[in-house]
Amino acid sequence: MELKSVAIVLCKTEFPGNIGAVARVMKNMGLSDLRLVASVANINDAKVHIYAHGSEDILKNMKVFKSLDEAIKDRNITIATSARKRRRMRDILTPEEVAKYITERLPKNKIALIFGPESTGLTNEEIEKAQIISKIPTAISYPAINLSHSVMVYAYEIVKANTVKVQKRTKKIASSEDKEILIKHLNQAFEIFTEMKAFNKDLFMKTFREIIDRLEPTIYDIRFFHRLAFLILKYYSTFKNKD
Repeated sequence: MELKSVAIVLCKTEFPGNIGAVARVMKNMGLSDLRLVASVANINDAKVHIYAHGSEDILKNMKVFKSLDEAIKDRNITIATSARKRRRMRDILTPEEVAKYITERLPKNKIALIFGPESTGLTNEEIEKAQIISKIPTAISYPAINLSHSVMVYAYEIVKANTVKVQKRTKKIASSEDKEILIKHLNQAFEIFTEMKAFNKDLFMKTFREIIDRLEPTIYDIRFFHRLAFLILKYYSTFKNKD
């Protein structure tokens, strides 16, 4: 199975035992890339190793990051998981749909499945960094699921999807870092239009980010938009100097 390209990213995990339990789940399902972002839990706590029973190799190779941007910058596809109702709640995929989506794009692309802290989940800002949002269907009266159980649901669906023959998509999608650099460049370029009352830059950039996520751009597509931003800034500078 081609699962080396799938990373499990845990943001601000609060309980040491959950880190170990997630490592064990990953070992069960053939996943190996565990990443922690700004962990609240002490990663040296004995409970991490107790709950990781038999998966010490996952913990040994675990990567620790200060920010989510850092943790996903080498990923082409980022998927945020959320149990709560959020501002951006369009096109929410189930774990089964996520697994099919991932499987079609392996091993050409690098994927990150992002999970938030146990008590609050991912913030809206963290969710905005992902191309895809996913939610596990649960009883409305009690939607909260243990962190390791959530990881198990997604891991199981990915393994199951990998046993089915699917048509692979060979396109390599631009990395998360490439897309963030483009967003910053375009943000700079469209700053010049903020004097126009009818132009809402924040709304425009939010919509543009969602379009980019849906398009799954290659690095060549990203370069095209960089060129567009460069031309806007260049011509604005030219006309400004003439005045």
